[in-house]
Amino acid sequence: MHIDEFAVSRRRALLTGAGVMAGLAGLGGSPAVSFAEHEDRKHKAKLPVKEIEAILHMKGKMEKGVLSINLDREDLTVTGPMGVPFKPSFELVHEFYFQALGPNRAILNAEFTFTQSERQKTLETIIASGLIIQAQHQHFIGESPQTWHYHFRGVGDPRHLAHACVNVIKSTGTPFPQTAPSNPKTPLPVTEIARILRGTADVASAGVVNVTVDRRDHIKLGGHHISPDLNIAQTIAFEPLDSSGKMAAAAPDYAMTSKEVQRTLRRGILEGFQVHCLYNQETAEKPQLFFSHQLAVGAPLDLARRIRRVINETNSEGSPHRHGQD
Repeated sequence: MHIDEFAVSRRRALLTGAGVMAGLAGLGGSPAVSFAEHEDRKHKAKLPVKEIEAILHMKGKMEKGVLSINLDREDLTVTGPMGVPFKPSFELVHEFYFQALGPNRAILNAEFTFTQSERQKTLETIIASGLIIQAQHQHFIGESPQTWHYHFRGVGDPRHLAHACVNVIKSTGTPFPQTAPSNPKTPLPVTEIARILRGTADVASAGVVNVTVDRRDHIKLGGHHISPDLNIAQTIAFEPLDSSGKMAAAAPDYAMTSKEVQRTLRRGILEGFQVHCLYNQETAEKPQLFFSHQLAVGAPLDLARRIRRVINETNSEGSPHRHGQD
């Protein structure tokens, strides 16, 4: 596209999203608050959970003050590295995280999966919807076809933020609305995996198990103190590769400060994981976190033990030592 044509299309997109932008008060320029003020506001504020879920047509999960809602790219068939068949709920997911900041005010931190052909339209829609773009990258090298990911955030009325997310979803081929399985099953040993990793586990569609291990840090994003569950935790996805649950693919996504990056990546390699990326996924973050998606195949409990040894290199729950921040 010619640069003048891009400028015109971008202006048109911005005008289209003006209505949503008007509802996102203070987006990106909100004044910083102290940790004490944040805690006071947090106790007084509540998310309109049912309204957000109704807008996104999906039930979410509340954990540590954060509502998380996931939508799968059910329209995609992707083969990952080592020939691993990536199920939509394994690594082809849109993730939306909402945390209340005050009455009718919330922060959104989101991660979004897109294809190469969807890239420009999705980016323009994120910007036009009044959201802050934070990162663009791939998670795994060698996917077929290759997928990519945007990270974006916003601050404002949580209902407006949810509608903005719908705008972005509709810029792709993602089936919408979706219905999550009511009682998903897995052959994987969920309780044991969670115990080894010292985290919380959930079962998604196709038997995928997602585990979250929180960092211990107090993190600020755009001047706001955020919960460790606002997509800045250590997250690990396990996909069963057979009906018995004896073999699985594990995809840990490590959250690290700059001081932790070298030792964490080194440990991941020693534990037999392929390292596929290293990037920051948030802007205006203190301390700045960096993330690395890795991949290995093996027995699920052995994979969990190896991942836990890598997590021990970070300042996370269950780590034997409290590593200093940057």
